[in-house]
Amino acid sequence: MIRFLFLTLAGLLLLASCNNKSKEQKPTTLTEEQAYKRMGSGVCLVKVDYYYSVDFGNDVSLYFSEVSDDGEILNLTDNVNEIQTSELFGTGFFVTEDGHIATNAHVVTPTENMERAHNWLIDAFSEIANGYKDRINRLNSNIGALEYAIREAPAEKTWELLNEYQAKCNERDTLQNFVNNVDRINTAIHTLTLHKDVSVALNNTFVTSSSDFLPCIPSREDEEHDLALVRLKDKKTPEGCYIFKVPGFRSIQQSESDTENVRKTSTPRTASVKPGDKVYIIGFNLGPALALTDEGIRAQITSGTVSQDGGSDRIMYTTPTLVGSSGAPVINSRGQLVAVNYATLTGTQGFNYGIKVKHLTNFLNDNGDH
Repeated sequence: MIRFLFLTLAGLLLLASCNNKSKEQKPTTLTEEQAYKRMGSGVCLVKVDYYYSVDFGNDVSLYFSEVSDDGEILNLTDNVNEIQTSELFGTGFFVTEDGHIATNAHVVTPTENMERAHNWLIDAFSEIANGYKDRINRLNSNIGALEYAIREAPAEKTWELLNEYQAKCNERDTLQNFVNNVDRINTAIHTLTLHKDVSVALNNTFVTSSSDFLPCIPSREDEEHDLALVRLKDKKTPEGCYIFKVPGFRSIQQSESDTENVRKTSTPRTASVKPGDKVYIIGFNLGPALALTDEGIRAQITSGTVSQDGGSDRIMYTTPTLVGSSGAPVINSRGQLVAVNYATLTGTQGFNYGIKVKHLTNFLNDNGDH
């Protein structure tokens, strides 16, 4: 009898253990609505206001906002107080309680624009310089004629001709100085600098002007993996904003000794996906163009499936995205962060790339300047 009771009890315990194990192994899947409701408050619209300056030395600088597709230098000025900026939008998401936001490096530092600006700058300035050279040649002819006229003119006409002569000499010298500076641009004897201000607007908030964006301080960048970290100036994630859990990330708020101990003893955990798995992206496609609603700005959530494991660095998925969703979190159906959206396959509408979350983990764990 005792043996029977013991076997019965053992069977019940074994059954309970199997049931618990089954429950633990069964993941909770989220719908798009559930994923957005849980994590949507953690994404933000990133805005970068930027312009360029060209320093020729000797306190001579020019400023411009952008170069158009046809090579026109936009808003060119030599007065720093007249600078007009360009705007660029992307997506970011909170990763700490003290205001750190992850996004793409190409969002906060548009280096592609800078490289294009440099090439277009050379072409545009060269075209302007060629026109100035023609003008200089005409001025030299006029100056030569005036020199002869001054020698032959009566005394009462001399001062008038001298003033005209001096004005044309000044104009010629100004144009020649510009041409010389263009030659310095073409031979790389100059400094092209990108100036930027980064700010963010929280999801589900009203944005009517630039003053509604929260100012940020650019923190660090990982250009190799197209990752960046910016931080709210007040160093505090707003109450109610979801903070995305980065697998294996050691908190920035740990002490240096704690961080070193973790570095020696822990192996970063990661959330993995495989082809066929469902993923969601919460981002600001086309920036404020699609985000603006009667109830404030709202990110969009899109879903698709992983179509390729791209190796150690990236995954490919069929989730549709548009410009502005760069830097958006890519999550699996269990709500785990698996990648950071960063690129669209050119010429397609449904094949996009995300940098694997392990690179974000390593980037954050580098500790940098925190």
